[in-house]
Amino acid sequence: MKATRYISLGAIVLIALTISVQGSVRPFGDASTLSDLQTIFNGIGSTIDAVNDQTTEALYEPTGTGNSVASYVATASWSAGDIDFGIYDMDNPNVQLSLFDYPTGVVGDSVVIQFNEGLDYVRVVDLNTLTVVDSSTYYFKEFGFYVNAPQVSATTYFSQDNLNPGSLAHFLTYEGKGDQVTIGASGTYSDIDHWYVAAEAWTTSGPADSDFTDMVVQMESITPIPEPASLVLIGITTSSIVFVRRRFIG
Repeated sequence: MKATRYISLGAIVLIALTISVQGSVRPFGDASTLSDLQTIFNGIGSTIDAVNDQTTEALYEPTGTGNSVASYVATASWSAGDIDFGIYDMDNPNVQLSLFDYPTGVVGDSVVIQFNEGLDYVRVVDLNTLTVVDSSTYYFKEFGFYVNAPQVSATTYFSQDNLNPGSLAHFLTYEGKGDQVTIGASGTYSDIDHWYVAAEAWTTSGPADSDFTDMVVQMESITPIPEPASLVLIGITTSSIVFVRRRFIG
């Protein structure tokens, strides 16, 4: 009986450590601070609750054939002159590819991210003009999101909270609920298996307005992956559980 109790306690510690290392405290904000973001979701026909449907996901990888499509949903807050939004390599945040980079955008603008391991590149192609927006000869497929407003601040913020000054949240992520949504020229379709990424691009000591509407993008053909530190702790804690059991029984 004692051995069983030790193992159960170890399992509880494992769960607690795994949750804490994710580094994402959610929900962030409330119905008042996220009212503009809620208006965006309502406007495209989504039933997402901007406060209560927040996820802790920060890292993703492509599904299916390896390509993913990003659609520009809205910028509804202050004008920073230029907002750059893109993806970064999970293993090296300095490797970044821009998805959308302009002072004003047209709702529904879309790009495809092509992950080609065989040719050792990742590139972003504008689906409207079929031109290459950005590319890298450094191949990666596990990524997070970044945002910056270079005319306002030199700081780049990431979807992994622990990479930001003060470990502050600058991204909120939401999983599509299978609603029929309409996003500009992209038309009307079900957002099942789609993800929404809402970015806060400006801060000094914390998000200035915390409305997370500086850039809102919808992504399809991606799936979340666990943060690397979580996997490390799982291994360490599991080993400790096995050790306790063997020590007590043997």
